[in-house]
Amino acid sequence: MIIEEGKEKLIKLMRYHVCPKNGNELNTFKYNLFNARRDRLLDSKIWKPLFGKQHAIFPFHRFYESVAGENGETKLIYFEPKDRQIMWSAAIFEEAKIESGLLRSFAAITDEPPPEVSAAGHDRCPVFLSEDKFDIWLNPKLSTKEELVELLSSTVPTYFEHKAA
Repeated sequence: MIIEEGKEKLIKLMRYHVCPKNGNELNTFKYNLFNARRDRLLDSKIWKPLFGKQHAIFPFHRFYESVAGENGETKLIYFEPKDRQIMWSAAIFEEAKIESGLLRSFAAITDEPPPEVSAAGHDRCPVFLSEDKFDIWLNPKLSTKEELVELLSSTVPTYFEHKAA
Protein backbone atom coordinates (compact mmCIF):
# COMPACT_ATOMS: atom_id res chain seq x y z
CA MET A 1 0.00 0.00 0.00
CA ILE A 2 1.10 3.56 -0.65
CA ILE A 3 0.56 6.01 2.20
CA GLU A 4 1.92 9.41 3.05
CA GLU A 5 3.65 10.20 6.33
CA GLY A 6 4.81 13.77 6.69
CA LYS A 7 5.64 14.76 3.12
CA GLU A 8 6.99 11.36 2.16
CA LYS A 9 5.16 8.66 0.20
CA LEU A 10 5.89 5.23 1.67
CA ILE A 11 5.10 1.65 0.76
CA LYS A 12 3.70 -0.30 3.71
CA LEU A 13 2.60 -3.91 3.95
CA MET A 14 -1.05 -4.21 4.94
CA ARG A 15 -3.61 -6.95 5.22
CA TYR A 16 -6.61 -6.78 2.88
CA HIS A 17 -9.45 -6.91 5.41
CA VAL A 18 -9.85 -4.20 8.02
CA CYS A 19 -9.21 -5.15 11.62
CA PRO A 20 -10.75 -2.61 14.04
CA LYS A 21 -8.39 -0.37 16.02
CA ASN A 22 -9.02 -2.37 19.21
CA GLY A 23 -7.69 -5.54 17.52
CA ASN A 24 -10.92 -7.49 18.02
CA GLU A 25 -11.84 -9.10 14.69
CA LEU A 26 -15.44 -8.72 13.57
CA ASN A 27 -17.51 -11.58 12.18
CA THR A 28 -16.63 -11.66 8.46
CA PHE A 29 -19.92 -13.34 7.59
CA LYS A 30 -21.82 -10.39 9.06
CA TYR A 31 -19.48 -7.57 7.97
CA ASN A 32 -17.67 -7.11 4.65
CA LEU A 33 -14.44 -5.50 5.76
CA PHE A 34 -12.67 -5.94 2.41
CA ASN A 35 -14.58 -3.30 0.47
CA ALA A 36 -15.90 0.07 1.59
CA ARG A 37 -18.74 1.28 -0.65
CA ARG A 38 -18.35 4.93 -1.68
CA ASP A 39 -21.94 5.71 -0.70
CA ARG A 40 -21.36 4.41 2.88
CA LEU A 41 -18.13 6.25 3.75
CA LEU A 42 -19.86 9.09 5.61
CA ASP A 43 -22.33 7.03 7.64
CA SER A 44 -20.92 3.55 8.29
CA LYS A 45 -19.67 2.98 11.84
CA ILE A 46 -16.74 1.04 10.36
CA TRP A 47 -15.69 3.46 7.56
CA LYS A 48 -16.63 6.87 8.98
CA PRO A 49 -13.75 7.02 11.52
CA LEU A 50 -11.19 6.18 8.78
CA PHE A 51 -12.54 8.26 5.90
CA GLY A 52 -10.91 11.67 5.70
CA LYS A 53 -8.11 10.51 8.01
CA GLN A 54 -6.31 7.33 6.97
CA HIS A 55 -6.11 7.02 3.20
CA ALA A 56 -3.96 4.78 1.04
CA ILE A 57 -3.56 3.74 -2.57
CA PHE A 58 -3.73 0.09 -3.49
CA PRO A 59 -1.84 -0.81 -6.71
CA PHE A 60 -2.82 -4.07 -8.45
CA HIS A 61 -3.14 -5.78 -11.83
CA ARG A 62 -6.55 -7.47 -11.59
CA PHE A 63 -9.31 -8.16 -9.13
CA TYR A 64 -11.18 -11.40 -8.44
CA GLU A 65 -14.85 -11.84 -7.69
CA SER A 66 -17.24 -14.72 -7.05
CA VAL A 67 -20.30 -14.61 -9.30
CA ALA A 68 -23.28 -16.90 -9.88
CA GLY A 69 -22.65 -19.43 -12.64
CA GLU A 70 -25.08 -20.91 -15.17
CA ASN A 71 -26.47 -23.60 -12.84
CA GLY A 72 -26.54 -21.41 -9.74
CA GLU A 73 -23.08 -22.52 -8.60
CA THR A 74 -20.54 -19.88 -7.68
CA LYS A 75 -17.60 -19.35 -9.97
CA LEU A 76 -14.50 -17.24 -9.51
CA ILE A 77 -13.62 -14.81 -12.29
CA TYR A 78 -11.07 -12.06 -12.59
CA PHE A 79 -11.30 -8.65 -14.15
CA GLU A 80 -8.39 -6.82 -15.69
CA PRO A 81 -8.30 -3.56 -17.59
CA LYS A 82 -8.00 -3.82 -21.33
CA ASP A 83 -5.84 -0.71 -21.67
CA ARG A 84 -3.50 -0.66 -18.65
CA GLN A 85 -1.24 -2.86 -16.56
CA ILE A 86 -1.59 -1.32 -13.10
CA MET A 87 -4.70 0.07 -11.44
CA TRP A 88 -4.62 2.44 -8.48
CA SER A 89 -7.53 1.97 -6.11
CA ALA A 90 -8.45 4.40 -3.38
CA ALA A 91 -8.37 2.71 0.02
CA ILE A 92 -8.76 3.46 3.70
CA PHE A 93 -6.77 1.76 6.43
CA GLU A 94 -6.64 1.08 10.14
CA GLU A 95 -3.78 0.46 12.55
CA ALA A 96 -4.73 -2.03 15.24
CA LYS A 97 -2.75 -2.97 18.31
CA ILE A 98 -2.65 -6.75 18.53
CA GLU A 99 -0.69 -9.18 20.72
CA SER A 100 2.22 -9.40 18.31
CA GLY A 101 2.44 -5.64 17.65
CA LEU A 102 0.85 -3.33 15.11
CA LEU A 103 -1.43 -4.66 12.35
CA ARG A 104 -2.13 -2.37 9.40
CA SER A 105 -5.15 -3.44 7.39
CA PHE A 106 -7.16 -1.85 4.60
CA ALA A 107 -10.36 -1.86 2.59
CA ALA A 108 -10.56 -0.94 -1.08
CA ILE A 109 -13.18 1.68 -1.89
CA THR A 110 -15.77 0.42 -4.35
CA ASP A 111 -18.60 1.95 -6.33
CA GLU A 112 -21.18 0.97 -8.91
CA PRO A 113 -19.67 -1.30 -11.57
CA PRO A 114 -19.24 -0.37 -15.22
CA PRO A 115 -21.64 -2.18 -17.60
CA GLU A 116 -19.23 -5.01 -18.50
CA VAL A 117 -18.58 -5.87 -14.81
CA SER A 118 -22.30 -5.78 -14.06
CA ALA A 119 -23.05 -7.99 -17.10
CA ALA A 120 -20.53 -10.54 -15.75
CA GLY A 121 -22.61 -10.72 -12.56
CA HIS A 122 -20.89 -8.44 -10.08
CA ASP A 123 -22.39 -5.45 -8.23
CA ARG A 124 -19.32 -3.33 -7.44
CA CYS A 125 -15.94 -2.28 -8.76
CA PRO A 126 -12.89 -0.69 -7.12
CA VAL A 127 -12.61 3.08 -7.49
CA PHE A 128 -9.58 3.77 -9.70
CA LEU A 129 -7.82 7.06 -9.12
CA SER A 130 -5.86 8.86 -11.78
CA GLU A 131 -2.28 9.59 -10.80
CA ASP A 132 -2.92 13.34 -10.70
CA LYS A 133 -5.35 12.75 -7.78
CA PHE A 134 -2.89 10.83 -5.56
CA ASP A 135 -1.67 13.82 -3.55
CA ILE A 136 -5.22 14.97 -2.78
CA TRP A 137 -6.29 11.46 -1.73
CA LEU A 138 -3.21 10.81 0.41
CA ASN A 139 -3.60 14.16 2.23
CA PRO A 140 -7.27 13.95 3.19
CA LYS A 141 -7.08 16.58 5.94
CA LEU A 142 -6.58 19.27 3.26
CA SER A 143 -10.06 18.60 1.80
CA THR A 144 -13.60 18.40 3.12
CA LYS A 145 -15.20 14.98 3.28
CA GLU A 146 -17.64 16.10 0.58
CA GLU A 147 -14.72 17.04 -1.70
CA LEU A 148 -13.17 13.63 -1.09
CA VAL A 149 -16.42 11.84 -1.96
CA GLU A 150 -16.59 13.90 -5.15
CA LEU A 151 -12.97 13.01 -5.95
CA LEU A 152 -13.99 9.34 -5.80
CA SER A 153 -16.56 9.90 -8.52
CA SER A 154 -13.95 11.25 -10.98
CA THR A 155 -12.26 7.95 -11.81
CA VAL A 156 -10.13 6.69 -14.68
CA PRO A 157 -12.39 5.34 -17.42
CA THR A 158 -11.49 1.68 -17.94
CA TYR A 159 -12.96 -1.25 -19.82
CA PHE A 160 -12.62 -4.56 -17.96
CA GLU A 161 -12.19 -7.91 -19.62
CA HIS A 162 -12.97 -10.96 -17.51
CA LYS A 163 -11.97 -14.62 -17.49
CA ALA A 164 -12.50 -17.66 -15.31
CA ALA A 165 -9.90 -17.79 -12.55
